[in-house]
Amino acid sequence: MPGSTQFLDTSALPVVRMPAMPSSAAQIEQWLADMETLMQAGQVFVLLYERLPEPGERGDPDGRKKTVLWLKAHREAFGAHCRGMVLLCGDANALPHVQAMLEPLEKAYRVPVRVACSAEQARSCALQLVGAS
Repeated sequence: MPGSTQFLDTSALPVVRMPAMPSSAAQIEQWLADMETLMQAGQVFVLLYERLPEPGERGDPDGRKKTVLWLKAHREAFGAHCRGMVLLCGDANALPHVQAMLEPLEKAYRVPVRVACSAEQARSCALQLVGAS
């Protein structure tokens, strides 16, 4: 992939860092376009979410709808390239909330989703997911 974008840091491929989550519909459209570019590069990758939404933070409903429709249209290509997702949770109090997100995310994205409590553990999980392919 030619360089990093606002939402995807590809400097450590196959680990693709997401330092921030897109929140508005326009940001989500940009993220989805970035994801398509990433998949077109033809490399396998793992998404590392470094900042998660706060519990109860719903995000933009139009953005969620766009994401669901995009996943339906790109599920096969996404699954062929994305080996999984790792959610970084540095707050022990938020861990139960993050763990509760794993199953719904796996169901929606159809890739393994892991949670890590440190950057080192997150990178290790990501590399394990790539190696498991």
